[in-house]
Amino acid sequence: MQTAKRFGYANYIPDNSFDTFILTKMLHIIYEYQEVLKTYSRILKPRG
Repeated sequence: MQTAKRFGYANYIPDNSFDTFILTKMLHIIYEYQEVLKTYSRILKPRG
């Protein structure tokens, strides 16, 4: 939980860093999943 929560606020990861993410059986256990999704959106490359 702690690692996932910190990733939700991952300011240390530059924008547009990843082509894709694979999320499997994960979002249902994160309390602040909206923050995690915002971070994923920020660090995904355009059209990622």
